[in-house]
Amino acid sequence: MENKSDINVGLLVTLGAAGVLMLIVIVIAVQAWVDYQDRQVFTSELQQGPVVPPLVKLQEQQIQHIQTAHYDKDGKLTAIPIDQAMRILIDSGGKLPAAPMPPAGPTPPATAPRSTGAS
Repeated sequence: MENKSDINVGLLVTLGAAGVLMLIVIVIAVQAWVDYQDRQVFTSELQQGPVVPPLVKLQEQQIQHIQTAHYDKDGKLTAIPIDQAMRILIDSGGKLPAAPMPPAGPTPPATAPRSTGAS
């Protein structure tokens, strides 16, 4: 018994090349579609303005807060603008000015740890 296999090599090469070509076309088409969708989202965001206006507003408030001086009820300065604070820090060579120590008073008594009841 003779085992003769009739494999059409030309057909296999043609089918393989066609498959690779189809795969390349599909990858390019999917990439083009993703780029198109990305462009559509980007242009719609530009037309609608900021995506998260509350966060933009909060950031503006924070910037305004650190750029102004703050005073307590008695008119005593409690906070200085960040630019002035940075200048003071640079002028002092990186050393923070001494802050007043809190008044010495009785310390609260330490509490004993609670037992869980499980022994």
